[in-house]
Amino acid sequence: MNMSKVIGLFMLLWMVFPQRNLAQLISYKNDGSRVKSAKETILVNIHPPKRDNTFRAGATPISLPTLLPGIIGAGFSIAKTLLSEQQEKYTATYSGSQTGIGLLILPDTVNKQSAAINIETIDIARILDRDDTAMQVTFVPVAEPHTGLFRFQVQTLRLSYAKAKIKKLGKYGKTIDLSLDIKLEAYWKEPATGAAGSTAGFVLKSGSLGESSILIPGIAPDSTKGFYLEKPYYSGWFQTLPTTALSFANIESDYKTGWYTLTITIKEANPYGINSKQRSDFFSATSGDLSTLLKSFVPSK
Repeated sequence: MNMSKVIGLFMLLWMVFPQRNLAQLISYKNDGSRVKSAKETILVNIHPPKRDNTFRAGATPISLPTLLPGIIGAGFSIAKTLLSEQQEKYTATYSGSQTGIGLLILPDTVNKQSAAINIETIDIARILDRDDTAMQVTFVPVAEPHTGLFRFQVQTLRLSYAKAKIKKLGKYGKTIDLSLDIKLEAYWKEPATGAAGSTAGFVLKSGSLGESSILIPGIAPDSTKGFYLEKPYYSGWFQTLPTTALSFANIESDYKTGWYTLTITIKEANPYGINSKQRSDFFSATSGDLSTLLKSFVPSK
């Protein structure tokens, strides 16, 4: 290979590889215009309640089941969303997860009936480059105190830029439909029973405590303010841990028990870029079968 060909090959590589390194991610404003960024980060943060007198007075006690039913099946749909390459641009999916220690806590350390969920708020955010927040949702757990069940409510929502492409309509912008999928899995200790009926150490149990989706339609991205929710949006119901798990909520564990992993998946779809059947398939393709959520489980007061 002569020198001119070597130089030509070097110049070609120099031109190609920098372009790959500088590949940009595209987000969209509500008028369909593009916002370019070099990277994207998905963050999930779990905020526990403050351990003070306010928390002790305001915590909602929750009655725990004696035992959990059989492990909730994932029940994933195998439906395939059939989208063309162009239609796929009008949908987007991104996910984040976070682990936590102490799903349950005893605010009143001498009263087992004071068991409460050790989560005050959860937020997931899609961050562009260093600090440009494209999307942020905050959830709060809401307990049903007599059953050992709780659900998540959307507290705040901010969608500055959509990840799914927005189809223009003249000078007017379009909206995005959001599906917020939440999955909660946990490990916990239960006392191990010896041959004579006495407890001897512990056994470690695990299972899915629930999986549910929240659908919020018709959101126009706005980089200047949060989106006002005209009505409350709730997930389906999740289970807590069995009463036996509270045996290990003691001074050694700071009166907390249960390890857990929370996974949140955000799906965006532009309803003007795909038809209603494709939108429905897209939102349900990886969501849990909610009919299995409470199978064989009727909580008692």
